[in-house]
This record gives sequence, structure tokens and C-alpha cells, in this order.
Amino acid sequence: MDTDEHPIRFPEPTPVPSAGATGQAGQANYEYDSATNSWCASVDELPGVYAQADTIENVRSELAEIIEEYVFVLLQEGHPLPEFKKFRKVA
Repeated sequence: MDTDEHPIRFPEPTPVPSAGATGQAGQANYEYDSATNSWCASVDELPGVYAQADTIENVRSELAEIIEEYVFVLLQEGHPLPEFKKFRKVA
């Protein structure tokens, strides 16, 4: 398949939340947990995908690795990849 024929378009990146912020940045949910003094991140469209780290930069990095592993396992086991709400189909 020619990759130019069906390019993948990703949503525009959004800024990293500042310390003390909660909410979403892109497709991931970020929250600071004051009980553990760490950042938590998850992706609603990917059940079980969760990361926790001391800094927002580290939690984003861990989350990226976990998403990569999640997708690899889905493909390896023959499961379909989830469809994301914000991706648009390219004709």
C-alpha cells in the first residue's frame, strides 16, 4: 500500500499542563496526586492504559511507552485497534 495514498492525520498537539493542573492534554487525562506526590495519566479510549511518575515529563514519556506496548499487544493478538474520536478519516 502506498503511504501517500492514505496519510494518517493526528490531532494538533496541546501544551503540557502546568504543575497543579488537572484535566486533558491531547487525548490523555493528567492529574496530580498530592497523596503520592506524583502525576497520573490515562487514556479513556485505551482501557487499562495508565502511567504514574514524579514529573509531568516522565509521566508523558511512560504513557507513550505504555501506549506503544498496548498497540503492539493488540496487533500481536489479532485484535482491532480502537478508533479515536478526534481522528478524521482521510479520503
